[in-house]
Amino acid sequence: MMRSLESPWTSRLELENAFLSLWEAETAGAPFGPGIVRAAGLLVELQAQASGCPDVLDAKGTARWLRTATLDALPPRCLHHIALFWSRVHRVASRPEAGCLAICAWAALAHEQRYLVHLLDDMGANEEQRTQAIDEMVIAPLALAGRIAAESADCADNGFAAAKLLADAAGFPLEEPWRSRVAEAAERAIHEAIARRLDPLEAQLGMLPPPPELAEIVKKVDHTWRCFGHHVRVERFIAEHLVDPAWPVYRALADIEFLTLIEPLELPIDSLVRRIERGEELSFLAGAADMLAFFAFAQTDDGVAAPIYQRILRVFPTHSNAQRRLSAIAARHA
Repeated sequence: MMRSLESPWTSRLELENAFLSLWEAETAGAPFGPGIVRAAGLLVELQAQASGCPDVLDAKGTARWLRTATLDALPPRCLHHIALFWSRVHRVASRPEAGCLAICAWAALAHEQRYLVHLLDDMGANEEQRTQAIDEMVIAPLALAGRIAAESADCADNGFAAAKLLADAAGFPLEEPWRSRVAEAAERAIHEAIARRLDPLEAQLGMLPPPPELAEIVKKVDHTWRCFGHHVRVERFIAEHLVDPAWPVYRALADIEFLTLIEPLELPIDSLVRRIERGEELSFLAGAADMLAFFAFAQTDDGVAAPIYQRILRVFPTHSNAQRRLSAIAARHA
């Protein structure tokens, strides 16, 4: 049941006007439409907080508070209002920041299973309606998180926050079948977001780009890897699609220039090789070994190159380039 907007602090009209001021500030003056009374309940919930409550009549102060509040410390009803508010701002104003704030609030609410169950019970929801409600409150925000993570330039702050939500979603304390559906939706959103970032790069790499263009691609791949929590799909992409374009660039550049260009890939490649050393991702062994070899080829210090070749040969004993160059190092130091 909707709580009345009457409160000891402010009148209904004051709350509605304050909410409209907040809304217009966040949406560049977009009209709110119907439902103002229910939506202004957000400000009632904010006033009900025991401490740190903003002056809800001050739109700027309320906006600052909504951006910095510790969501885990808020009651679920307040989280629900915050999630609905930022979701609507994002939908109307197409603001990635609002979308990110919305999914963070939805994620916090997903941990409040008791509230969700009671809410659905109060609604008298049947099984189909319960499924729809969970789709709206948990699954749909995950899809939004995927879009924000995919579209955020170089996975900046909003992109990192959205991707982290997706990575954490499998741990939401929900009962089955909700837990499985949420985990599947999160993984699907992650894969779709990564694909949206990497597919255009694959097309560029197929054209064997010159050094400056390859350098930009390498940075974008690294950003994607970091944004999505060192996801193995990005590491597979490197092993599959970067070996061939790297060869002509390696031949064209001085060693130090080439090392600088591929440096952002050092950690992703190391991560993939570690997986292979554990017996995982063996179908990507050849590409991973070739990419690792580039870091040895461009070394001017045999003492640095030799351990890299040795590591390659431990996982890929027949790697001809590593065999030949390690033998040459041994001959030089015989």
